Amino acid sequence: MVGLRKLLTVREAAKRLDLTEERVRELINLKQIRATKIKK
Repeated sequence: MVGLRKLLTVREAAKRLDLTEERVRELINLKQIRATKIKK
């Protein structure tokens, strides 16, 4: 269980951070943004 944290899609994070989705993915790969892959 995640608790009270809200999970965002890459698209939602990009919009909130005023970045492109590509840049958000780069930051995830650089470990500057924590991410979790969730399978449906």
